[in-house]
Amino acid sequence: MTINSKIMSHADIEWQDGLPYSKQFQDIYFSRQDGLEETHYTFIEGNHLKERWSLSNSSDFRILEVGFGTGLNCLSTIDHWQSFNKDSWLHYHSIEKFPLKRDDLLRALSFWPSLKNLMETLISQYPMPLYGVTEIIFPDHRATLYLHFMDVIEACDHLILENQQFNSFYLDGFAPSKNPDTWSEVLFKKIAQLSATDAHFATFSAAGYVRRGLQKYGFKVNKRSGFGTKREMLIGSIKTPKVDCESVSMNTTKPWFQRPESIAEEARIAVIGSGIAGATTALMLANDGYQVEVFESKNEIAAGGSGSASGIFYPFLTKDFNDQSLLFFHAYQKLIHWLDRLELAEYTKNIGVLKLHKDAQFNTQLFNQLGDSNDFDSWLRQWPEASSSGLTYPLLKQGILFPRSGYVDLKRLCEKLLDHPKIEVRLNSRVERLDDFSHGWKLEVNNDVENFDAVVICNAYSAHELLPKSFLPGNKVRGQTAKLSIPKDFPKPPYILCESNYCIPMEDSLYVGATFELNNHNENFDAKSHQELVENLNVLFEDATFSVEQAEPGRVGFRHCSVDRLPYVGPLPKFEQTLLDYQHLWKGNQRVKHPSAQYWPALYVNIAHGARGITTSFLAAELVLNYINGDSFAVSPSIREQLHPSRPLIRELRKPKNQRLPFFQEMPSMSEHGS
Repeated sequence: MTINSKIMSHADIEWQDGLPYSKQFQDIYFSRQDGLEETHYTFIEGNHLKERWSLSNSSDFRILEVGFGTGLNCLSTIDHWQSFNKDSWLHYHSIEKFPLKRDDLLRALSFWPSLKNLMETLISQYPMPLYGVTEIIFPDHRATLYLHFMDVIEACDHLILENQQFNSFYLDGFAPSKNPDTWSEVLFKKIAQLSATDAHFATFSAAGYVRRGLQKYGFKVNKRSGFGTKREMLIGSIKTPKVDCESVSMNTTKPWFQRPESIAEEARIAVIGSGIAGATTALMLANDGYQVEVFESKNEIAAGGSGSASGIFYPFLTKDFNDQSLLFFHAYQKLIHWLDRLELAEYTKNIGVLKLHKDAQFNTQLFNQLGDSNDFDSWLRQWPEASSSGLTYPLLKQGILFPRSGYVDLKRLCEKLLDHPKIEVRLNSRVERLDDFSHGWKLEVNNDVENFDAVVICNAYSAHELLPKSFLPGNKVRGQTAKLSIPKDFPKPPYILCESNYCIPMEDSLYVGATFELNNHNENFDAKSHQELVENLNVLFEDATFSVEQAEPGRVGFRHCSVDRLPYVGPLPKFEQTLLDYQHLWKGNQRVKHPSAQYWPALYVNIAHGARGITTSFLAAELVLNYINGDSFAVSPSIREQLHPSRPLIRELRKPKNQRLPFFQEMPSMSEHGS
């Protein structure tokens, strides 16, 4: 067991006769007779998938599995899916509260050579045991796996609130007698709520409790001969689900974070800004089939804060591994996987980042939170390590080594991401004004007006010049860098070192940055900032004596940082309507039924990433895509809410009126606001 709810407990298994056996539930993961054939018989045949796939004209098919286990059901289903509906996509959601360790998963799936290619894709992207949702794409098989590491009822509630509906269900938790917490009447109702018209289910169980529970909520249930020595199993379908969503608890339902309507696939979308936020957003939209136009006011791509040739990436962690740590680690996993998938090695240098800490207890407390799972080892390690650290000079602190981290040529990366047949980049195109109309948005660009179905604002601190009235507090932060030649007698660090500043070891130099200056708007070289960088470098290397004269001026850039250091990602709320609708939120009355959020139609933001924009970029871009196309979010609700543009406004409305920011206290009373 782990001591942090954000870290999932691994399945407690032992190997009996070469097969995985759950010690916790005292049951096997798959048949000793033939696990692959059991999967085919129980779930693929039990759901009549091949017949239904042959007759389907839908653009996608959705399966929800209770109990991911070894992943055998998932990979077998994806393998069969490949032969059907060449223009359709399979969305496979699987819920697992006790995930297998990576090594156990690999060992279990190695029994099936026919699934080798699928297994390699799964293993390469199999997530750390972190609470939340991980998306794993099988592009050659036109399938996406959504792994939900959480409790089954919680996962179902999240999917219900996203208005997801499924065509088939695999009920594959361990036997009801051994795992009663999963097989509850609450689950049966959730399954009905999540059912599309004519949804099917299959389960190895033939328990009367399961049969009656599913029948109660509208399923027609039939018995079928079980696989191998098992006498019976249950299959069935539901024609027209009639269960509403009232059983989702008030604590789960947060109408101020409710998702807006999706946008048609043929939509024309404008992305304003060509930095890392705009480039990743445009790529995700284009990959999904949207026609995207990217507007950049300057004469080159990534001319602002994303113009660096040496941007570092690593996850920001706290010693108690809080919600922000969870967010950044999920974002970090997603970044690494996308860099691999898009084969972007020529733009990155994964030499490792050593994040140093002044707090002597930081490592001890953090790794106590993470538990004893070796699945974290390839992602982060304590430093100094028991073996040689690789550094021959003393440092002032201890730290955490992120071996997969490094630095990226951010400008070239943005150029590469925007090189897509469905993306048109328009340089020297300054968007002066944004006006909504009945079918989308009018953009005034270089004294001309153009119409778009949707707009995504990704131009950092310039966003406020275009947005309707909003509350997205943030700061414009100046950063300056420097470059120093490495003296012959100075051992070059093997990793990027990061504390108050970072130090990147290049071929024959150290690249040092960046200052964090809130009230300095100087776009040119600043001698005081230059001196600060050199002084901090000498502190980083305990006995170094670098001088200002040795350092060459680097680059000056500006970052857009929100006040809570997390980006704003998602639909833009209507400011005055939000104030009116949630004016009594501060009273804390959970019984009040609040109205759904009111957003500006088809207007989204992806801004304020600050110094962590590389790490958060791909997760944020996927989130914007999911808001627009209506697909299931590839993140947990807690992460989505941490990034939601409504969060600072809701945070203020939760406070008593006399404790809010002066900006709100000086506003007219709510009764004076129109609807």
